[in-house]
Amino acid sequence: MNLNHLITANQSNFQTIGVQLNAANESRMYTYKAPIDMVLVPGDTVLIAKNGTPKEGMPQYRAALVGEVHQYPQIDYTSDINYAWIVDKVDDVGYLEQIELEQNQAQQLARMEVASKKKEFMQHIEDSNPALLEFFDKPEIPQTQGSTKEIT
Repeated sequence: MNLNHLITANQSNFQTIGVQLNAANESRMYTYKAPIDMVLVPGDTVLIAKNGTPKEGMPQYRAALVGEVHQYPQIDYTSDINYAWIVDKVDDVGYLEQIELEQNQAQQLARMEVASKKKEFMQHIEDSNPALLEFFDKPEIPQTQGSTKEIT
């Protein structure tokens, strides 16, 4: 039994988690330890130390995807594996909300730009040849509540 296994055997404050290092191309699960009070579910993103444990200097991390949360710790005490700890769970809720907000704002601004260009075009037609106006719909400007307002 290696030293890491002796230390792990003496611990009771952890759970084991199966993670995927590259979910798009790899289905293999790697077992990591996590604090027992770290609430994880499959699909969560976690940070792990690159190459298992931090070395001297600035630690390097990588993201991993939680694939399994084990009901009981799954440690193979006969293996040479040095089970590493999950550094932390990634809380990306605020980030994802901000990205969605920016995407919605960009779409709204694009709709407003189209309506503005259409209004300019209609004004040009009215100034140059008002008889052509009967062939065009009146432009509408999108409102923030989803309703539209006709431009006159």
